[in-house]
Amino acid sequence: MTLGVNGLKPAETVRNVWHVTATAGTKPEDLTEPQYWAHVARLLRLGDRIEVLAADSSWYAELRVMEVGRKESFGARVAFTLPPVELKNDAALPALNDYEAKPYGSSWNVYKIGIADPVKTDLPDQIAANKWIASQRKALAA
Repeated sequence: MTLGVNGLKPAETVRNVWHVTATAGTKPEDLTEPQYWAHVARLLRLGDRIEVLAADSSWYAELRVMEVGRKESFGARVAFTLPPVELKNDAALPALNDYEAKPYGSSWNVYKIGIADPVKTDLPDQIAANKWIASQRKALAA
């Protein structure tokens, strides 16, 4: 048996992808209670995907809408497709304190930290100085 021509279609034509920031105190298991979705059930449809991020960004999960209640049966039945994952990373980004922009008269100069003489002078404003610093960092990273 082979897949028919009408069996393949863009996913966005058959389902929506939603994002929810779960309010503080919401536990992942709360998400599987149909009444949790009561106020938004009318927006959901079978097969929709819901991405959930905890308010404090401590966990993330994905759910799939299995059934949507109508009329007197409010809410939605959902199931985890990606169980709650703890989001944790203690690595720090490196500090970018290699250059600094300082005003000099009516213009701006860029200084390398620890060196008294400017590496770039006569920039018209702080924005231009910061752009020069960004381009310098980009060039050095390449």
